[in-house]
Amino acid sequence: MSKNELFSRCDFHIHTHLSECALEEMRAPAILDVCKRRGITRLGITDHINPSTDASILDVDREELDALDTSVETYLGCEAEILSVGKHTVTDGMKQSLDYIAIAANHFQGPWVEQPPDNTAFGIACHHLDMFAYACSLDFVDIIVHPMCDVAGVHDTKGFEALTEADLTPPLAEARKNGIAVEISPRELVSEGMRFRLRFYSLCRRLGLKFAFGS
Repeated sequence: MSKNELFSRCDFHIHTHLSECALEEMRAPAILDVCKRRGITRLGITDHINPSTDASILDVDREELDALDTSVETYLGCEAEILSVGKHTVTDGMKQSLDYIAIAANHFQGPWVEQPPDNTAFGIACHHLDMFAYACSLDFVDIIVHPMCDVAGVHDTKGFEALTEADLTPPLAEARKNGIAVEISPRELVSEGMRFRLRFYSLCRRLGLKFAFGS
């Protein structure tokens, strides 16, 4: 399978109707129908887990996936959140019951996520890096989703350009040690800050990190 084929056939970042951001029609049977039409052979469900989420939605996800008769390989994960350095939304039950843990270190649109204490461009970049570095330190995490970008357009990310390879290497080396993959998402490859993102992913590759694909 070529790299392009792999990118188009795997998606490990899909939300169902149980996530607030998703449409009502995003139910397991409909999602799997789209997968078949698009040639996706491996699918991961990652509904949002924030501090107010009823974690029983993951049981609903599991029941809906188990009820399907499909040739698509399906995996149940979650998209948990880093709330601040030292605090996240992953429970022991999630670690034990889910196929994988995906985590976001940049959901700054949520009022429960700690904002940068320094609102200069470089201060914002450093806070994003600190949150990302904490995610890299968690050995139960499998994927860090939409890494090192402003996913919701909350912050000015011009300061990211000032982050050096020496700044980025320690957390990335920690992620590699912990077997954590960084997500590549097509929507982030066309967003602002493209030069930084290409530099970031190039460094990930040179350091031997794993990649995950998600839409």
